[in-house]
Amino acid sequence: NADAVAITIDSSENVGIGTATPTSKLKIVGGDVTIAHIAGTSFGMTFTSDASNGFRIEAADPTGALSYQPLITSGSIQILRTNGTEKMRIDASGNVGIGTAAPSTKLHVAGDVTVAGAVTGVASINSGQLAGNRNLIINGDFTIFQRGTSQSALSAAGVFLADRWTHNHFQTALHTRQAFAASGTHPGNSQYVLRASGDSTTATSRIRTAQAIESINCIPLRGKTITMSLYVRFAAATMPTSALGDFRIRVGSTSATADSSFITTDYTASGQSDTVIAQGSLPTTWTKITNTYTVPTNTNNIAVTVGFDGLPDAGTGDWYEISQVQVEVGSTATPFEQRSIGTELALCHRYCFTLISTGSNTSTFVGGYRPATAAVQTSIPFPVVMRTSPTTSVPAGNSSWSVEDGLNPFTGTPSIVGPNPYNVTLSIPVASPPSFATGFAPMIHMFAASGSVCLLASSEL
Repeated sequence: NADAVAITIDSSENVGIGTATPTSKLKIVGGDVTIAHIAGTSFGMTFTSDASNGFRIEAADPTGALSYQPLITSGSIQILRTNGTEKMRIDASGNVGIGTAAPSTKLHVAGDVTVAGAVTGVASINSGQLAGNRNLIINGDFTIFQRGTSQSALSAAGVFLADRWTHNHFQTALHTRQAFAASGTHPGNSQYVLRASGDSTTATSRIRTAQAIESINCIPLRGKTITMSLYVRFAAATMPTSALGDFRIRVGSTSATADSSFITTDYTASGQSDTVIAQGSLPTTWTKITNTYTVPTNTNNIAVTVGFDGLPDAGTGDWYEISQVQVEVGSTATPFEQRSIGTELALCHRYCFTLISTGSNTSTFVGGYRPATAAVQTSIPFPVVMRTSPTTSVPAGNSSWSVEDGLNPFTGTPSIVGPNPYNVTLSIPVASPPSFATGFAPMIHMFAASGSVCLLASSEL
């Protein structure tokens, strides 16, 4: 309309285009605003709005490399797009989503995140503790074998090889330590793994492996979600003894008396969660398996168990290996926590302590005291406080003990006197020469071949 007013400048110097009553320094009504590129060498920008998308800012590249990069404000949502595809949004709650149109937290990223600098002010990861001792499993990477590295026959529940690992609920298996061999998705940062197998006898076995978590560490988990993860591989997709059936990775709990027998129960009375791998589909290269479980609020005991369903005569060719077993708070399996060897050994010492000969025909001297005429005693302190007063023994045939006064050695078999969580006392019988009078303080000499277990104290569950 040639007679219509195109531009209005009012007395306040407000400029209106498409309106005769501008209320700001520049008010445009009835169309978009475009700032064009110059001679095809720069970006153009358009400010526009419509009922579907609200207000938009669109930037165009005249070369066609980038068609649009709009920022869309629709109601209380802001969206950033590139080439017409949404990349980021801020929703009505102030949550920022990158790679997701439904952010559930203040920053929700669907994809990997790289942080070049420090992350500060973070109180929680995976709804659990931020770092340090996330893993509730002890010796999950099978670095500690205080009792030896192999078994010669099927061992029953309550018999341990790798520290903290046994077979629960009357089950059996043959455990051996194996060097790690790379394959599959395993990150490759393990030295040893645990192999569980049948044996050459006609005994039946589900080839189970299990660890019970001490009750004092289970109670803080009540009502929480925990996740078990491990790497596993098998001798074949179908075991030579296929009657073994499916393989089961289990987390279970019970409200029974704290630290009740793990030998006679499977710790599932209050509930369990299973991840099952079917016979015929067993992975022969390292594969990560996870299992999530919500801990009942009355839980006193938790255990993890792996093994087969069937109970056939399993042979030595029927085996699986496990590595990097972890249980942590939260519903996500994080990378395996690599603790220092000193820390891991100290954790194991709460449940087992062995005095082991470390060299060929090693001699060890400890101080003794003669409280009576028939014996010399010595007290051996444990490196950490044990879970309870341990069952203690001097394995027969592994070592010889004698009492030295500088002149006359007297050899005897030690007996155990009153072990407690702090120490154990050994009593060695001796004859009664004058130099061994009551109150005398001779030396006690232990002689053993390399690797021999000379003293074993166990307070396992």
